[in-house]
Amino acid sequence: MEAENLIRIGNDSIFYKTIKVNGDENSGILIFLHDALGSTEQWRDFPALLAEKTGLDAIVYDRPGYGRSSPATSERTGKYLRQEAERVLPAFLEKLGIEKPFLFGHSDGGTIALLYAARHPARAIICEAAHVLVEEETIAGIRHAGEQKDVLVEKLAKYHGAKNAARLFDEWQRVWLSDDFRQWNVEAELGKIECPALLFQGLGDEYATTGHLARIAEGIGQKARPVLLENCGHLPHHDAPEEVIEQTAEFLEDVNG
Repeated sequence: MEAENLIRIGNDSIFYKTIKVNGDENSGILIFLHDALGSTEQWRDFPALLAEKTGLDAIVYDRPGYGRSSPATSERTGKYLRQEAERVLPAFLEKLGIEKPFLFGHSDGGTIALLYAARHPARAIICEAAHVLVEEETIAGIRHAGEQKDVLVEKLAKYHGAKNAARLFDEWQRVWLSDDFRQWNVEAELGKIECPALLFQGLGDEYATTGHLARIAEGIGQKARPVLLENCGHLPHHDAPEEVIEQTAEFLEDVNG
């Protein structure tokens, strides 16, 4: 059963969708964190399929400035990922009365999951294509996306609205391609993560090398389970959904004992 809701966090109105398959609050809940240009709808049916497979209820939400949540009220800075992990996500979970969630994050969402788990209790985190530093491949991938801006923004407009889609794209490029952001690195946070972590990356990821996955796993230590997916790019839940669902279900079964 799915339901759509709005919740107020400070000056922001946040859209979220609940997916009920269990009803047992003690089993835990999956929270989905979208990517830099993503939204609730762009996950398609993946959250529902994973919820059904794992038997866990799920929540998918649009961060402020995305999708059906209220527009951003300030310009994005290089601290935006920390702000989401340390302010917005904790406030959202507190408002809903959720403690120690399972976090499933893609790209920016994966980084937010890592940063959240370094500061707050979580049952486990599942990250797809998370970033913890800026690689040359990241810069090249973002520049290549910029060459296709008009086409990509037109597609994004379906989920964010035309004006907001262009703003999101421009701010994503501006921050990641800025000289100041080249030094961004949150590897020091990884050793603070105490929960189990499942880490996915596609062998053909357009925005990172396979060494990035290895560095994240090494930073977390024995609690990390890295998975390199063949025939897969930056979107594992779209490129290899069956494998991601199967491995995530096995991982969560191990976590829950």
